[in-house]
Amino acid sequence: MTVSTNAGNKFYVSTTATPPATYDAAGYGALTYAEVGEITDLGTLSAEYAVTEHNPIGDRNLQKLKGTRDNGSQDLTLGFDTVDAGQVVMQAALLSDSNYHFKIALKSGDIVFYSGLVTNFNIVFGAADDVVGAETSIAINKQRVYDPA
Repeated sequence: MTVSTNAGNKFYVSTTATPPATYDAAGYGALTYAEVGEITDLGTLSAEYAVTEHNPIGDRNLQKLKGTRDNGSQDLTLGFDTVDAGQVVMQAALLSDSNYHFKIALKSGDIVFYSGLVTNFNIVFGAADDVVGAETSIAINKQRVYDPA
């Protein structure tokens, strides 16, 4: 894959919190999704490991070990649309304690899947000439799955 712009990429949310049969491309691919429309910024997908330190006195060298992984979060910025099916699902997911499942379809044909909790869905009014927007965040609970084209 070569580098590309975000134009043409799409973001989807599962229509229910029902988990996939397996947490791989086939399992995620079998779910039903709604496209979340009017996204202006897909944000960043991040994952980070905790660093555990061990300092043996006989060695004098601090050893660093990889600890637990935090699968991170994804923050989206969008134009608020009360009839957009994906935005309606995102708002329903906000009220749920269950993981929903997400799909990012890159224009290259590659797909990224993950599961997480919608932790906010804020309506942003701004100034007179601003589009009424929304900001939403997803706390990622499962390791991302990449499905290359």
